[in-house]
Amino acid sequence: MITFFDSGVGGFSIYRQFLSLNLPVSSVYVADQFYQPYGSRSSAWIRSRVKKIYQKVQTENPSSLWIIACNTATLATPITHLRNMFPDTAWIGTEPPYKPLLASIDNTRKLILATPTTIQALEKILGKDTTIDLKALSRL
Repeated sequence: MITFFDSGVGGFSIYRQFLSLNLPVSSVYVADQFYQPYGSRSSAWIRSRVKKIYQKVQTENPSSLWIIACNTATLATPITHLRNMFPDTAWIGTEPPYKPLLASIDNTRKLILATPTTIQALEKILGKDTTIDLKALSRL
């Protein structure tokens, strides 16, 4: 079983691509629509919420792989915390494409638009001297 998780339905595009592969594996899409969007919530709140959802879903539909189809949840939790807390489950996360932007050697300006919580997490990862402009948009 593979679980796809997002705070809403944005990650459904990832799930739809997975379904189009017609793989012989069961899957489920979990959307936390009651508490969405996660974008302006604290990292501690998101970490607690994802843990609670994981534990509930694992009780009802145990999965060996979780795909966090949510930038904010991937970075705010962070996914390494989930991997350490639940080592018997494989974890894949989605995040803004900051690594390819850092590898780019041209002199063009680079911009990432994301939720406030995602931007806070990226600021911690990238530091204050980053060459990437980060802009928080609360309505994402």
